[in-house]
Amino acid sequence: MNFKRLTEHQILYIYNRVISTQIEYKIQLTIFNAEEFLKMSAPFRKLLKKKTHLVNTLPNYMIYTHQGYNMKSLYDTQLEAQSSFLQQQLNNESILGIVSKIRIAQLQSRLWLPYSLIYNWNIPSKKNRYKNNLIATTLSLLYENDITIQPHNNTKNTILGGTIPLIDIFGDDYYQTKVYIKLREKGIMFLSQVSSSADSHLLNYTDLKYRPFLARLNKVPYWFYYLESKVLMSKDTSRQLLPQWNTFQNVDYKSFITYPNMDKKFVHEWIAVFDNVKSEAILGKAIKKDNNTKHNCRTLGSSIG
Repeated sequence: MNFKRLTEHQILYIYNRVISTQIEYKIQLTIFNAEEFLKMSAPFRKLLKKKTHLVNTLPNYMIYTHQGYNMKSLYDTQLEAQSSFLQQQLNNESILGIVSKIRIAQLQSRLWLPYSLIYNWNIPSKKNRYKNNLIATTLSLLYENDITIQPHNNTKNTILGGTIPLIDIFGDDYYQTKVYIKLREKGIMFLSQVSSSADSHLLNYTDLKYRPFLARLNKVPYWFYYLESKVLMSKDTSRQLLPQWNTFQNVDYKSFITYPNMDKKFVHEWIAVFDNVKSEAILGKAIKKDNNTKHNCRTLGSSIG
């Protein structure tokens, strides 16, 4: 086309009506970033400037603006198309909408999020590890352009069972593979899972073995060191949490209670019981276990007033 006798109107028609429509068809399932679109349209911008006798240093916005040559922006076209496609998926009540909601729930599980990812997606395209997922790449595209989604409340898919999600503490660092994948392996999503029953102190990593499903622990992982640096008032002297992370009582503390193993007769565990008459706790060691008596375990200990 460099040697054809074309006017700027003919060049714009070829680009806007022929070339761009073919690219629009391709971007239905493939999302490109702004730099890739600039490379695609560079030959046509150069040709247009040459045919209109414009300098090559002319800013590109003069070509794309309506007051200029009104050359179609492929990036804006992609943004408009993908946002429209996503809206249709979320609002569809037939098989398309059902499949889309399943895919969103699967991605939420992979990223170990406490709520649906369409509520608070803050991963840019360069950091998105799920680039083969069209919904994830579309959400990254919307995030980079400050476009938010206001879904229905029944699509939030909130995970219950704890307070203060760890993603609120970690921020963008939560999406590192050594953070969310390791947390997913241990089943840890909330700060209340690794804090004391009063939710005022962070437990030591070795103490987590007494929590349900956390019996097997290896060396202290990166995410726990990072958590300590974020939530503790003084990492070296105290395990007390900062005020902003000490707002709710751990309502699930009863599920953390472990009971003596009555089958191991010669194992004398430390136990604690509460005397309702005296309103005091008794701390002691089991000296005899008997499954046939009313009180299964006899203790030797002292009261704590």
